[in-house]
Amino acid sequence: MTERQTWLDSVKGIAIILVVLGHAALGLLLTNKTTSDRQFLTVIHDFIYTFHMPLFFVVSGYLYGLTRRINNWNSYFIFSKKKLLAIGIPYIIFSVIQVTLSIVGGSIVREPLTIRDLVLIPIFPVQYLWFLYVLLFLFLFLALLDRLIKRQLIVFLIVIVLNIVGWYWNSDIYLINALFADSIYFYIGKLLVGRSQLIKKGIFSLGIMILFGVLVIIHFFFNTPLLGIGLLRVSEGSQIFPSIMLSVITAISGSLLIMSISIKFIKSKFIQYLGRESMVIYLLSENVTTLIRAILFKVGITGGIEQFLIGSIVALFGSIVIYKIIAKIKLFDFMFYPTRYLRLR
Repeated sequence: MTERQTWLDSVKGIAIILVVLGHAALGLLLTNKTTSDRQFLTVIHDFIYTFHMPLFFVVSGYLYGLTRRINNWNSYFIFSKKKLLAIGIPYIIFSVIQVTLSIVGGSIVREPLTIRDLVLIPIFPVQYLWFLYVLLFLFLFLALLDRLIKRQLIVFLIVIVLNIVGWYWNSDIYLINALFADSIYFYIGKLLVGRSQLIKKGIFSLGIMILFGVLVIIHFFFNTPLLGIGLLRVSEGSQIFPSIMLSVITAISGSLLIMSISIKFIKSKFIQYLGRESMVIYLLSENVTTLIRAILFKVGITGGIEQFLIGSIVALFGSIVIYKIIAKIKLFDFMFYPTRYLRLR
């Protein structure tokens, strides 16, 4: 997959950097131990969270689109088994780790967890691991739709309808809400397969850049109704949260913009390396950030900007260093990439 080894890894590299920055900002906001620079942290958080996780879903959908077409039930079950092992095993292992660290860490963690949270991970993911949980079921759900429905356009229309339904109806089941909300990003990624040249075109990039810029301005500065639906809601503390309509449009345009920039401009081997190691960074960086945050508070560094910058840099590089050390033991490497050690037929 030579295409993956260039621009697609660049996209994942940018995306994982945004994840680390977003988690660092969010952790500081939720712990309430820093009183300075909260406005800066809020702006960083709100901007990144407009599109960074949908971007990962788009990339995952693109990778799914590169796989061999699922033409029969046997191929579907083989595909499902591989995803259950590749994603499900790290999800379970790191859920155990996250709950354990939360119990031991006490006040330094951004959200306390209990044994009950661990028992409920089949239906309620813990903290940042929600992404793996949702991603696993997106693979299974959309592969099933592709198996049942041969025309991609019909499947795409279905996920659009599900997304719109999700604007007005919330289920008590976490997974249903997640599938309704995120299927559209995943399937857009699949539809982009073979269309990288379209994304690369300058006029396309410029158009997406302008659209995304306008949406971000609306996001941060206006409270304007569109088609009868309020775009923004202002909560206590004057934090701005977009409505679902604005959120979806901004997420799609932001994802396409990052992909377009990556194809045209990002040739950095380092960024591509981060993309290839994005799973490792995603699984480790949250806890590295938490540890560094506790150490910085202990030594008297409480400023929001200092905490954010140091925590992000150490989390990014520290995650890779930790993995390189522990991956020498196969059991630890298995925690991240179980399919390297399991024979799959």
